[in-house]
Order: sequence, then C-alpha cells, then structure tokens
Amino acid sequence: MDTIKIKVFAKVNLALDIKGTYPDGYHRLDMLMASIDMYDTLRLSVSDQNLVTMDGVIVGEENTAVRALESLTKAFGVHMKVDILKDIPLNAGLGGSSADAAGVFIGASKLFGIDIATMYGLAQKVGSDVPYMMRGGFCRVSGRGEIVEPIELDDMNLVILQAEYGAPTAKVYREYDVNPAQPSDVDQTIAEIKATGRGYFNKLQDAAIRLCPSIEYSLGALKLYTDRVFMTGSGSAVVGVFDDAMQAKWCELNFGGYLCAKSLTTKKVGYEIL
Repeated sequence: MDTIKIKVFAKVNLALDIKGTYPDGYHRLDMLMASIDMYDTLRLSVSDQNLVTMDGVIVGEENTAVRALESLTKAFGVHMKVDILKDIPLNAGLGGSSADAAGVFIGASKLFGIDIATMYGLAQKVGSDVPYMMRGGFCRVSGRGEIVEPIELDDMNLVILQAEYGAPTAKVYREYDVNPAQPSDVDQTIAEIKATGRGYFNKLQDAAIRLCPSIEYSLGALKLYTDRVFMTGSGSAVVGVFDDAMQAKWCELNFGGYLCAKSLTTKKVGYEIL
C-alpha cells in the first residue's frame, strides 16, 4: 500500500477548565472532549519528498500538517505527499488544524507500519490537541493535552454555529490570563452530563467574547432553541445540545448567512480509513 485516504473528525470541548500554568507559561488544562461528524479528508501517498496541499494550494511550514510531516521525516526518515480537503471551519475551536496533523501521523502509521504509540510525543510538540485527535471519541484530556482518558457517554445531537472567524488561540489565552476564572470540577461535569445532560462550560468563553463579540451574539441566538449552549475551544464556534436529531436540524435551518451552521452528532472515533 502506497496511498491511503482518511477522514479526520472535528472536536468540541464539552468542558474546558484551566488549572493554572506551568513554569514555562503553558496552561495546565482539564477538558472533556468529543469527536463530531464533521471532518477533513486527507489523501496521503508515499513519496521521495514532502509536499502538503490544502484545497489544491501548497501550504508552508507554519501549517500543522507540514510540521507533523517534518517531525516524522526527522524521526523516521519517511516522506509523504499529503492532500487535504477542508470541511472543518477555520478559527472556530473545532480542532481543524490539529485534525490535519493527526491525519498525517495516522497515515504514517498505516503506510510505513510505525507504531502509533511512538508518535504521541511528536504529536504533542505539534499541538496540544493532536494526541487526542489521533484517538477521538469522548475523552478527558488533561495536562498539556498529553493525558487522554476515554470516557463513556451517550451520543449527542448538536448544532455548531459560527458567525465569524475567531481570534488566534494564543491571543485568547493571553486575554484569559488578564482576568483568570476560578477552576471548576470536570468530574462533577461528567457526572452531571450523565445524569441530566447538562453541565457544559468553557473557562475561555469570557476572554474570547472580549476579543470576538459575535460569540456572545451566537450564544444568544442558539439559546432561542436550547438552553444547553457553550463555546468550544478558544472560539468562535458555539455549540447547542438537543434532545434529538430533528430538533437539531430544525435549528440549523433557521440560521442562514453564518460561516457555519450545521446539525451534527458525536462520534465514538476520531478518524475513519476510507
């Protein structure tokens, strides 16, 4: 096999807590994450040199998929051509960049027989969400993102709404540091979700709203259809939880003119081989 095609799913943060910072300034996280049925498609081929394209355009070294591929070349001497077809919205908090990097690591595992467990350290250096995206499903993710623990939860019907592109993640964290919130209890959140289907939260939400006020507008718009509403990641996408797929679809149909307005379900896996 010298070519493989992979769907890598987006994620939402059902809970995002910040427990402080490490001495090097990185934030210590505690999150509850879920994969959703929205994905980028990657076609990866064995090659004699590295090349990454996104929707047909060559991308540079700032791209996470490029960084993932270069790290694999340095560690294992492998080269690939990677073609990415984007469907996960940009600057949304849905893990699109991390999904692409995860797809590169997964593709290398399948094409070259590299044990995927040996690549988690490389993945962590590319991005804090990448180790989780290589696994997916419902997971509790903590530390710098390197601790990934599966959690049993029932599948959910969601609507994802994004009015405009969000602020850069690093800028949102800096804004949070100006006015940090008190930590919450993700264990309690997990218990509450299991018992009542509620309890979602995101400690970055207020900071992200200060930088991107449309997030607050999107939250208010979704609250006309469900009271279970929260931001994912560092924004700017927001999430509404619904009792069934029909309610979610009806909500989606009422939002025209948004960058993204989609009714989706959660997924038990982070990727699929096509």
